[in-house]
Amino acid sequence: MRCYHSTVIPSLRWRIAAAAAVLGLLAAVLLQLQGPDPQLVSPAPTTVERSAGHTTPVEATAPETSTWAREPVEAPLPTDDTAAPGHAAASVPTGNGRNRLTGHVLLDTRIPAVDATVRIGRSTTTTDATGAFGFSRKGIGENDALIATLQGYEPAVIPYLARTPAFLDGSELEVVLPGPACGIDGWLVDSSGAPCQGWRLELFGGTDCGVISHPNLLVEDLAAGATVISPTGNQQWDPPTPIGNPNLRTIGADGTFRIGGLRRGHEYVLRAWHVRSLQTVFSRPVPAGTSNYVFVAELAPSRDRVWGHTVDKFGAAIAGVRVRLTMREHQAGGWVSYQTGQQVSSAADGSFAFTDVPRQDLLLRFDGNGVEGLHRELRAADDGTDLRVQLACSCRFRYEDSSRGTKATTLRMLDRDERPLHIIRRLEAGRTLGSTSAAIEDGRSPELEVNDTATWLELRAGREVVAKIPVRLERGNVNVLR
Repeated sequence: MRCYHSTVIPSLRWRIAAAAAVLGLLAAVLLQLQGPDPQLVSPAPTTVERSAGHTTPVEATAPETSTWAREPVEAPLPTDDTAAPGHAAASVPTGNGRNRLTGHVLLDTRIPAVDATVRIGRSTTTTDATGAFGFSRKGIGENDALIATLQGYEPAVIPYLARTPAFLDGSELEVVLPGPACGIDGWLVDSSGAPCQGWRLELFGGTDCGVISHPNLLVEDLAAGATVISPTGNQQWDPPTPIGNPNLRTIGADGTFRIGGLRRGHEYVLRAWHVRSLQTVFSRPVPAGTSNYVFVAELAPSRDRVWGHTVDKFGAAIAGVRVRLTMREHQAGGWVSYQTGQQVSSAADGSFAFTDVPRQDLLLRFDGNGVEGLHRELRAADDGTDLRVQLACSCRFRYEDSSRGTKATTLRMLDRDERPLHIIRRLEAGRTLGSTSAAIEDGRSPELEVNDTATWLELRAGREVVAKIPVRLERGNVNVLR
């Protein structure tokens, strides 16, 4: 009989245990390669912002497309639970990047809006055949709105674009034009029912889009096809005729009008005025889509005559001053556009007069050769009689050194409060050079001009004030200062 050593049994047990361990390891590797059973895994929720201040959990599964829809943004920047539908929608990032803002404009039918105009601040572009557009992010201001317009369609607006989540996270925008634009049509008549022929009528209360044009335009004007005239260095505009805005109408013999580009669900105020007297009337708020609206011009009382005189600081009459009876048509961002009703020139005795002036807030504007322009408010309660309008007059002068030995190299003219005044030097071919100082060479200055509010002549050598001389300037001849 063969006897087995007792250690043989433990050895076999070890081999069996090792084999089981290897099989278990192989099974674990196969499970890892196959992935977990989706029925047994609960995905961790993430969030997508849908409206300001609220989040909604969604499953962390891949979407069918590369973009997730966001709720539309409504003006002003939304803080409530919902945003008004149909104004503008933005989508989650698709690799848009931080230097370029891109997006698409669509019609309400989801068809690309081809040749739509997209504005951000004063920058403008046009969509291509796919409705795509793009802007550099660099020039987009914090308060700039995105405005998308296509003639015949209601405009889409994203106010405060730079504050929206879509802008901040670099998303591509999807901007939807809500549908065909609405209008308001009807008649402008006086209290007797007669058409107000020759009056002008415009959309007064609408959606502001900032200073993109001068005269200023509303979003609805752009949607109606208005032409943008970019502001220039001149912050005043006094057009003789209406310019490029279908919503600025001249009323014909039948009294009819139509205003377009309006947004559904909004109410609008219309303004109309007589082109000579500037008698102005405002409508009640009128819902977009209103037809056959009768706008009755209820006239304010009038002043029979507004009159006065233009004088210099010594009380002497100033003839030939242009005087305009004006209303401020639009004001935005420091820019003002005016509408002038009547214009006259002051007579030899400085007198001027206007007739049939409504008791409404208006403006008298004075300018002309040799005088500095002045605006004088004409309030509704002001009778506008015996007005004495003092104008600053331009005076010619030159400086000649009278052996003071000052060695002055420049001069300045100061008013009584010692504030520097603007000095003009006239050059050849009608050119002028303006500054608050002028050079002195060999003890003399060239012939210069400054207004007659100048009280002090200040002489300087470099930055050092070497003399300050009291002056009294008069119109007419060249004042020689020594």
